[in-house]
Amino acid sequence: MLLETAIRKIESEFSSLHFIVDEDRITISILPIYEEFGSIEIQDYGSELIIFVGNFTHWYASCYEEDLSDQEKAEVIAEDVADFLHDVFNDKIIMWGNNKGGGGFIARDEQQSQKSQAQIHQMWLWSGPLSE
Repeated sequence: MLLETAIRKIESEFSSLHFIVDEDRITISILPIYEEFGSIEIQDYGSELIIFVGNFTHWYASCYEEDLSDQEKAEVIAEDVADFLHDVFNDKIIMWGNNKGGGGFIARDEQQSQKSQAQIHQMWLWSGPLSE
């Protein structure tokens, strides 16, 4: 149910976005503009989604509101993922690091306060490498 809800949300929010669904791995893959960025992979992990953000990091989208039905929780989680994807695709999120040595992401407007953390790695936007 969770992956299906995420697929419907992504299709409605990003009508021209090409993505691949792997039902065996229960994963949605969004191919990058630049190979060095890596794909965005959204994997159904039962009660939450794991979002692998390119070659940089991952995060978990969950909902712990006990008064909601499973479908309502799935919709909250799908909305959180869609909000994140909007920010990524609109270059509002900076990624750094790599999957071998760790990394992370920050909101672009927080770049100055987190700059020392990100300086040791190449920084990326969805649209490409970020030039200083």
